[in-house]
Amino acid sequence: MKPLRDLVLVKAAEAKKTTDSGFYLSENWKTLPLDGEVLAVGPLVKNVKIGDKIGFARYGTVILPDNERLCKESHILWLS
Repeated sequence: MKPLRDLVLVKAAEAKKTTDSGFYLSENWKTLPLDGEVLAVGPLVKNVKIGDKIGFARYGTVILPDNERLCKESHILWLS
């Protein structure tokens, strides 16, 4: 999939199944991951490239099959 304009395709990290202290989370308490790896970028994206690890906003993100997300470059919160 090739994103258009300023969109970024992200492979989201897996949802946590346990807390840091080892407690198992039920399905109700699992949250959508807000970080992942960039798979593809649109032609107007300037600050992100394929392979970057990013964090993105919860809202304004399109959830796709196979744990992928589509978000605008302006919705990226951090880059590493």
